[in-house]
Amino acid sequence: MSINSIMGKIRTTVALTILSILLSGTNTFCEYNHLKNIILRYTTNYMNDFPYNGETGILMMPPLVASSFGMKVYVDNDYKQAKKLFKEAQNYLRDAKKYLIIKGRESYPDEFAIKAGDNFILFRRLSQKAKSIMKGYLSRLKPDNDDRLIRDKSLLILDKILEICIKANNHRLRDSIGMFYNITRGIDPSPTLNVENIRFVNFVFNNFLKEGGK
Repeated sequence: MSINSIMGKIRTTVALTILSILLSGTNTFCEYNHLKNIILRYTTNYMNDFPYNGETGILMMPPLVASSFGMKVYVDNDYKQAKKLFKEAQNYLRDAKKYLIIKGRESYPDEFAIKAGDNFILFRRLSQKAKSIMKGYLSRLKPDNDDRLIRDKSLLILDKILEICIKANNHRLRDSIGMFYNITRGIDPSPTLNVENIRFVNFVFNNFLKEGGK
C-alpha cells in the first residue's frame, strides 16, 4: 500500500472521529470537510499579512509550532536574525506609541512628537530589514527540508488540532475556530477570541453558516 493511501485512510479515520464531537445538527462528513476547506481557503487566498514569524504551508504555521506537532522544519540563521530584528522593531513601535500619548513637561519644543517620529522611523527601518532577511529564509524552504510544505502531513495536523479545539470548547464553533488559529500561530489558546484572530474567525464562521456546510 502506498504512503498516500495510508495517509488517506488515517485522515478519514481522524475526520470520522471528529464528526462524533462536532456541532449537533452538523455531524456529517461533508460539513466537516467544508469547514476544513473554508479554513484552507483563508490561509491560501486571504492571508495578506507578511509571515513575520516564518509561517508557511497550507496551515501558515511558524516553524517552532509545526515542530511541536512532530513536523520536520528548516530553521537557519536568517530566520533567527529576522525574528530578533522584528522583536526589536516592535519595541521601537511600542515606544513611538508611548510618546504619542505621554503627558508631562517637555525638555524642548515638540520633544514627545519628535521622539515618537524617531522611534517610528527606526521601527520601519528594522522591519524592512527583517522582512528582507525573512524572505531569504522562506525562499529556501522545500518539501524535502520542511514538512509544512507537504500537504498530506499538514492535513493530518489540521485534523488533530481541530479535534483538540472542538473538544476543549464543548462544540462551540466560533471558540473552536479562534482556538485553532491561536494554536497554529503559536498564540496563547486562551482567550479563544482576540484581536489577532478576529478576521480569521469571522471569515470561517460566517462562510460556514452562509454556505450551509456544502
